[in-house]
Amino acid sequence: MVEQFPEGSDQRRSFRYPVALQALVINEQQDQSPALVTNISRDGLRLEGDRLLVEQVFPNYRQHRGLRQQQLELHMALNEGQALSTDNAIRLVCTSVYVLRLTKKRYQIGVCFRHIDEDYRSKLEQLIAQLEAVHTLEEIRQSRHPSSENS
Repeated sequence: MVEQFPEGSDQRRSFRYPVALQALVINEQQDQSPALVTNISRDGLRLEGDRLLVEQVFPNYRQHRGLRQQQLELHMALNEGQALSTDNAIRLVCTSVYVLRLTKKRYQIGVCFRHIDEDYRSKLEQLIAQLEAVHTLEEIRQSRHPSSENS
């Protein structure tokens, strides 16, 4: 089950699966920016983007002051390598948890899920179930064929 958390709660309860999903982030003022979802869990996800992402979505953000939690609307593609469209995307309402500057021009934003419409929730749960199955298979394979480092 995909979880939605009230503000201020612990957002790191479940495993984060690496992904590369196209997204569009929209703030409360309807400013938009493209982003890439780089990991996802049952609790939230991590976005990455260029400086425009932070400037558009968090117009008053200053790294030395930190981040005021902000509600965001996120449209996310469900398949890696696929452009974002209304046919292959889900809509999520999230709350920002952190902003991290990776390089001079690259940023990372962590968000937790706040609201997901029921039909989108089932699509998101299917995606996460697929990721869990793949992850479990990889763990089984690794346990059957341990790397030479463990010998």
